Amino acid sequence: MRAQKDPGLALSAYRLLGEAYITHEDTALLRLAEEASQEPPPFADVLAPWAKLWEAEAQLIRYDLLGAERSSLEAESLAIERNDLEATAATRIFRVKVAARQRRSGLADTLVEEALDDVNKPKGDGTTGWLRVHQGSAHLENGMPESARDLFRNAREHASGDPYLIGKVEMGIAYACSDLGDHATAGEHFQRALTAFREIGSARDESIALKGLGYTYWGVLDVKTVRDYFDRALTIADSIGFRRQSGRVYLDLARFIADQDSSSLATIGIPRADQFDSAMILLRRAQALARSIGDVLMLGQSIKTESGILNRTGRNEEALAISRQGYRLFVEVGDRAWMASSLVDISAMQIALGRWKEAIATLDSAMIIADQGGFDRTRMLILNRTSYAYEKLGDMKNALLQKERYIQVKDSVEGTAVVEKLAKQEQRFLFARRLFADSVAHAQQLALEKETSRQQVHRQRTRTQAIAGGGALLLLGGGVAFALDRKRRKERFEKDAARLETQALRSQMNPHFIFNALNSISAFIRQQEPHRAQEFIARFGRLMRLVLENSRMAEVPLKSDLEALGLYLELEQARTENKFDFHIHLEDGLDPEEVNVPPLVMQPFVENSIWHGVSGMVGRGSITIHIRRQGDQLVMDISDDGVGRGEPSTSNVPEKKGSLGTLITKARLDLVQRQKGRPAFFRYIDQAIGTRVELVLPI
Repeated sequence: MRAQKDPGLALSAYRLLGEAYITHEDTALLRLAEEASQEPPPFADVLAPWAKLWEAEAQLIRYDLLGAERSSLEAESLAIERNDLEATAATRIFRVKVAARQRRSGLADTLVEEALDDVNKPKGDGTTGWLRVHQGSAHLENGMPESARDLFRNAREHASGDPYLIGKVEMGIAYACSDLGDHATAGEHFQRALTAFREIGSARDESIALKGLGYTYWGVLDVKTVRDYFDRALTIADSIGFRRQSGRVYLDLARFIADQDSSSLATIGIPRADQFDSAMILLRRAQALARSIGDVLMLGQSIKTESGILNRTGRNEEALAISRQGYRLFVEVGDRAWMASSLVDISAMQIALGRWKEAIATLDSAMIIADQGGFDRTRMLILNRTSYAYEKLGDMKNALLQKERYIQVKDSVEGTAVVEKLAKQEQRFLFARRLFADSVAHAQQLALEKETSRQQVHRQRTRTQAIAGGGALLLLGGGVAFALDRKRRKERFEKDAARLETQALRSQMNPHFIFNALNSISAFIRQQEPHRAQEFIARFGRLMRLVLENSRMAEVPLKSDLEALGLYLELEQARTENKFDFHIHLEDGLDPEEVNVPPLVMQPFVENSIWHGVSGMVGRGSITIHIRRQGDQLVMDISDDGVGRGEPSTSNVPEKKGSLGTLITKARLDLVQRQKGRPAFFRYIDQAIGTRVELVLPI
């Protein structure tokens, strides 16, 4: 409409819009709004809703959510006054977009339904598709990936003929599937989005899709492949001056490098000693870009990541000061989710420094924000840490109260069926196995091609003696190249095989553990009063949810693993009619939330202590677990005062009659040792009474 009346202004508008959306510079949008407002009537009047909407876009880019919401309401009012259906539709779409940024899925739902009920809305222009896309984003931001995926799929039904909208829909589905743990499907949709954006020449969105591929394949594919996705995203962002995207890729790369173990770092050429320095260099670049474009949220996120790295390197006081800076930035932008998360980080550092009362006060502040925002998973973390801090203060009454509140929130949040979680776990494992099988098939084909080439060279050599010397040299060179290539591929596939074997062993461990736990429940129901069985079934449900959550990861926080172990011990206590007591002791200064261990790593030895130790003795037994740090190793002692293992043994390997669980654990530890390049083992230590096993892990 405006282009027909004044092509010069329209051309200026398109130029400024292009600059704004490529660089994400809010100043371009503000200049556009200013130009529109200064035009003489009737053009200024016609452009008034759009000028206000462009102003709202600029505010949203600056993360001024309240300002963006206010401006979008004014834009909608101006559009309705002028009976401008296109501007009205655009403002309503934008209001849903703001609600998504605010993580207000309920508001987004209401706005979408109101917009769809409007009989005066434009027909066939993709309005419904864009409304559903931003509604899906609101659900995704609010931690509801399943409903988000359904909304994105609905948007796809209204995206026909709009390749840009199709790309956005595919990317939304990809992020939802990734959050659901379906990385195979997520990768497929990211690739579709990438194709759509390339077809229309949107380099900006191509970079975003590549970054998404790095995000979804992090921890699934090999480190070099994931790093390549991030690097390609960064190259494109830098080439078009998309500074906001460059900063976010630097931030993700810093987190990615800080997350790797020594063997993974070696594959991308980073020595373990340089790991955190490399991550900090990337963070500095992200922070510089955030400051240059005034992105306060990204600056706060990068400072939050920096404090985490400082904390991991033992610089707790410095980390605490940095984390407080990040919190102030989150307050500045008014993002309650990041405010609560930042306060939880601060409390972790206060706990590491033994400042229990300060930590409780910080966690109380975080809980107020989490309650206001309805951030249930953050509430769980807050309650768990508050319970731990009260326990350290010796206030067992409040510690127990906070733990009970934690269990209540956990049960309400994690009501997903066990069968569904098992299916997702199996889906992820099958995807990784399929990728490995494809790689092996590719390697076999390459080997076959090389063998065919070798035979052709051999036949050529026998055909004529004149080039025998040259043929021999060619064969030798080809053989050396083939051997080197085969060695490189063998090393890579051995690493992939080790990773997949670890996943397979974890998959074996879960049914073994679940079978034994079910036996405990079954025995209790048979032997005890039926009316008490419900309590223990609920406890078993909590245990299974925790076990299935943990089993998706190669390593979990020690705190989480001990929680599962404690629930298992409580069930076994009930089954054996309180035949034993148990005690778990952590070395002072050892933060169980910062140290990671393979899931269920201690459970088989505890099981042996129960059924081959204390259950066969006369009277009440005791099982004690001591956990301490020893240099760069974590040492876990599991001991009991039961009947013992019989004759002394100097072997570090369980005897043939050892349980299936300990045999699987031996294989898992061997793989941990191969992957990390440092010792991982267990050994039995003979003592006069009972049995003691020492489990050693690299950290």
